[in-house]
Amino acid sequence: MSIRHRRPGFTLIELLVVIAIIGVLVGLLLPAVNAAREAGRRTQCMNNQKNIGLGLIGYFNAKNTFPNSVVWGEPDVTAAAPLAAAYEAGDMSFQLAGATPANPEHDLGPLHSWVVEILPYIDNQALYNDFNRNQVYFSIAGTTTNNLTVSATDIGILTCPNDDTIIQDQGNLSYVVNSGFNRWWWSGSGWNGQNTPPTTGHSVLFGADPQTARNNAKRTGVFWPGSIQGNKPWDHKTTVAAITDGSSTTVMLTENTLAGASTTSPYAQASGSPVVTNWASAHPNFVAFMASDDVCTGGTGSSNCTDGQLAPRAGGAGKFVDGPGWALANNKNTRENLNGGRVVGIEGGYPFPNSLHPGVIIAVMCDGSTKIISDTIDGTVWAKVMTPAGEYMDTPFKQLPVNQSDIAQ
Repeated sequence: MSIRHRRPGFTLIELLVVIAIIGVLVGLLLPAVNAAREAGRRTQCMNNQKNIGLGLIGYFNAKNTFPNSVVWGEPDVTAAAPLAAAYEAGDMSFQLAGATPANPEHDLGPLHSWVVEILPYIDNQALYNDFNRNQVYFSIAGTTTNNLTVSATDIGILTCPNDDTIIQDQGNLSYVVNSGFNRWWWSGSGWNGQNTPPTTGHSVLFGADPQTARNNAKRTGVFWPGSIQGNKPWDHKTTVAAITDGSSTTVMLTENTLAGASTTSPYAQASGSPVVTNWASAHPNFVAFMASDDVCTGGTGSSNCTDGQLAPRAGGAGKFVDGPGWALANNKNTRENLNGGRVVGIEGGYPFPNSLHPGVIIAVMCDGSTKIISDTIDGTVWAKVMTPAGEYMDTPFKQLPVNQSDIAQ
C-alpha cells in the first residue's frame, strides 16, 4: 500500500491567517512610524526656529533693538495716512496716489523684511552683502546680481519640513514674527479671516484718542513696520526696556505655512501685475503674525476696544480676573485662531500662526527659548504671551500676569 506524503506549503486558510496577521502588525506599526517621522520633523522645525531666534537676538545685541517687521521706502511723506490707504487695501506696491518717484526701485515701495536684516546673524553674510537695501526686494536692477535673485535663494533654516506650500527656488519662508494685535501699530488695523479672500478687519484701537491708542498698541507686539529713513512719525523698533512682562513669556517667532513664497500673490501692484513674494517681502502678511482682532468686539460694535471688554474685573475671593474679551484671541469658532489657516489656503491671506504639526504650533520666546504650544491654548493666555507689555497698558486694557505653566503644552 502506497503512502501519500502531504505536499509542503500553506493551505488557503493558513495563508489568509498569515496575511491577516501581517495586516494587523502593519496597522499597529504605521502609527508608530508616522509618529516617529512627525517627531523628527518637529525637532527639525524647533531647531530651525531656535537658530532664527538666535539670529534675531544677535541682531538685538548688536543694535539694541529688534528689527522692523518690514521696511518701506516713502519719499516726501511725513504722515502715515497716505501710505496706510495703499497698505490697508493690500496693495503690495505701496504706490501713493499721484506720486511719481524719480526712481521707483530706490525711492518708493516695499524694500525688505526682518529676514534681510538678520542674514549676517544666520550665517548668510554673502547674501546680505549682495542685497541692496535701498531697492525693493523684487528689484531686477544689477549687473551681476540683483535683489530678486538674492531673495529667491532658498535658505534651509527658514522653512519647516512640514510646510507643504514650498515652491522650489523661490525664497521660501515658514516662520513669522510677532506683530501684536495690529499689523501696523499706527493705524490699528485688524484682519478679517471670515471673508473669502480674507480682508482688512475692523480697527483695533486701544484708546479713545489716537495717541493713547498708539502708545498702547506698541505694547501689544514686538515687530512693527518702519521706513528706510527711520525718522517717520510711525517708525518704531522694540527695545529691551519695552519687554516689561518678561522675555521668557513673550512670543518672538512662530510658524505660518501661508507666509513666504508666492508667484501669484492675490495682492497685486497698482498696475495689476502679480507680485512675487518670498522671505524678503515687505508686506507684513507674508512675514509677520498677529492675534485676533475679535478681542475688540464690543456692545457698540466691533470698531474699537474701549467698551470695557478688556478691563480687569473682580473674580471673587478678593482676586481680579482678566477682561472676557481677551479670550477671543484664540477662538476655534472663528478662522482667526491658531492653526485656523488650514482651511484658508491663500498664501499671504492668513496672518495668524499656522502649522502642520498636529494640534500644536512651535514658538520661540524673546529670551531664545522654544516652546510647543497647543493650538487650543486659552485665548487669554495667548493674548498675554503676545504682548510684551500688556501689564503696562492703560487700565481699560491692562492684562494680569500670566502663569508660565499655562503656556507650553
